[in-house]
This record gives sequence, structure tokens and C-alpha cells, in this order.
Amino acid sequence: MAGSPLYVAKDIEKTKREISKEIKSIKIENNNSGVIIKTDTLGSLEAIVMELNELGINIRRADIGDVTKQDIIEAKSVKMEDKVSAVIFAFNSKILPDAKEVAVREDIKIFESEIIYKLLEDYEIWKKEEIEKQKKQKFEGITRPGKIELMHHHVFRVTKPAIVGVRVLRGRLKTDVSLLKDDGKNIGVVKTLKDKNDFLKEALQGKEIACAIDGPTVGRQIKEGDILYVNIPLPDYKKLKFEIYNDLTQDEKEVLDEFILIKRKEDSLWGI
Repeated sequence: MAGSPLYVAKDIEKTKREISKEIKSIKIENNNSGVIIKTDTLGSLEAIVMELNELGINIRRADIGDVTKQDIIEAKSVKMEDKVSAVIFAFNSKILPDAKEVAVREDIKIFESEIIYKLLEDYEIWKKEEIEKQKKQKFEGITRPGKIELMHHHVFRVTKPAIVGVRVLRGRLKTDVSLLKDDGKNIGVVKTLKDKNDFLKEALQGKEIACAIDGPTVGRQIKEGDILYVNIPLPDYKKLKFEIYNDLTQDEKEVLDEFILIKRKEDSLWGI
């Protein structure tokens, strides 16, 4: 095997045991969720395994040779459980034509390089982007928590729609969400958000923007200095609280807790 040491075999059985032990200590094969490694030599394999172990990256299989169709199929089985681990590292190893074909079809990422650190760096960049993409997919179509303050001396239109300057205190504010006061009263719907000359779909914590709200009249239903909350539908609240709570930012978690206290006062259905 390329990269493996040579022994003078005076005691053949003992030498066989030593070689077998050395190779087994480097090669990995199990059914756990993790990446697949293929290298050209045993020395390269040992170096990559050591680096991945230090980074805390799980390994499903580490072996010598070309990347085969079977490697892709094995990565596919990992993908169902953990997509960011369903990848193959090919260090100085060829990718066989049928393996490439299946990898494209099954969307299995293969990282190729002749430099170990480049291989790992490319993986970490891709992994970070993939996790962010998965997080966005989790929140797709869900109303997220937000808390805003109507700024003093920033009333641009009184009604139809009311246009006021707002500061996002916590969480985020998006267009087409409804707003309520801290006493539970519904106020209206956010129609547009504008930052100077730019229209926005979303504004995050700390942002100060002009907000058009369809429904209220400034001086009646709302006034300068009021605190308003994004009104989260009950099904969305359940998902936020019980399924993807850990993916929320800290300020979103805090405003979500404040919001549920408001809703519980007026609606028994929210006594979750």
C-alpha cells in the first residue's frame, strides 16, 4: 500500500500482526454519520484523519484509492441524517466517471485538492454557507419576533397609511406583518419599510427606518413613543418555540417571551 512502511520479516506472523494493527489504526470504516476520505497514500490518509479529529469532524470512512460510485452512495445515506457531513474529501485521488455522474445527480459535494489545508478550508467555508442556507429554509414562511418603538418627531403621514419613523428594538421587522400594542390591541399591517431612498423587505435590531402602517391613525390608535410587537400567528409561534427555538437570536428569544405574555392575557389558546 502506497505510503506504508516496509519491514524485515524475521517473524512473519508477528510482522503481519504489526502491519495489520498499523493499517487498522489509520483506516476507518463504520456506520456513523461523517465524512468520507479517499487519499493516494497511507501517510496522506493519516495526516487528514489527524486534522479532522482535531477539528472535531466525524469520519465515516477513511481509505486509500479512487473515489468510486459506492463512496457516493454511502455519502448519500449520510445526507438523510446530516447534509453537512455528506461530503467526500479526495486528496490526490481520482474521481471515477460513474462516481462523478452519481455525485451530480444526488448533489453530493466532493472536495478535491493536493493541499490538505486547502481541502479543509474549502470545506469549512462551504459548511458555514450550507448551515446558513438550512437555517433560512427553516424560517421560510414563518413570522419571526420583533419589537419596535415609534420615534418622537418622526411622523411623516398621519393615516392611510400612517408613515412614521421606527427603531427596531429587538428581533426584526418585515413587510406584510401585523402589529399589536403591549396591551394586546391589533394596530395594523406593515406595508413598506424605507431606509432613505431604499425600500427594504426586512430591518434588523438597531435599525431606524420609515415604516408605512396600514390601519391606524397617529394620535388615535398610535402615538410617538409607543412600543409595538410583531403579531405572530399561533402556528408560527408553536414552530418557533418548540421546533426551531435554538436557531433564534438571543434578542428574538427575549422578545418572543415578551410577546407570549401579552397574548396570554387576552387569549386562553396561548396558554401553552
